[in-house]
Amino acid sequence: YDGVLRVISQPSTWNTLPAPVVETFAIRSSQELTPLGSLTMTLPTAESLQSVRFDGPRAFAVTFEQIDPLFTFDLSDPARPVQLGELEIPGFLYHMEPRGDRLYALGFDNAVDGGALHVSVFDVADLSRPTMLDRVNFGGDWAWLAEDQDRVHKLLNLALAAGLVFMPFSGSVYAATPCYYDHRRGLQIIEVHEDQL
Repeated sequence: YDGVLRVISQPSTWNTLPAPVVETFAIRSSQELTPLGSLTMTLPTAESLQSVRFDGPRAFAVTFEQIDPLFTFDLSDPARPVQLGELEIPGFLYHMEPRGDRLYALGFDNAVDGGALHVSVFDVADLSRPTMLDRVNFGGDWAWLAEDQDRVHKLLNLALAAGLVFMPFSGSVYAATPCYYDHRRGLQIIEVHEDQL
């Protein structure tokens, strides 16, 4: 973005989990990258980095421990990255799609009866105070995605001009009588009315 490579990464070892680090680099050529700035994220507890998204001068990161924080960053000065906000949310986010002052996200939370997969919408107009506006769950108790973390961005289709979100999924629901799992798969269609899903 504007000649700056932005990275949020987390090294790991077999016995420790260091905090993720935000780094920026000036790129003169493929052979010449100059470090500009670095920021070690402040986390409430040691957690694994789950998802990252950059959007212009902003960045978003989610760490994973089943009730997870969404972190926001200001990268408008690449030499001085700033961690601004934090919002604790149930479950975790696989993928985030910024759309202006709104952030749409695809996630997973197996503690919800309505389905383990979810689509959420967040207000990120004020990066220091992100808020979750709405969330809809689907897919059954044991839902999963058809793609892995590296390709999950291909699944979430935001047709916001038409007021719709499309999301393919697979899943199953346990039926106690008789004892079996009802397997489901399909395309979840979610209506979007302003900030309501």
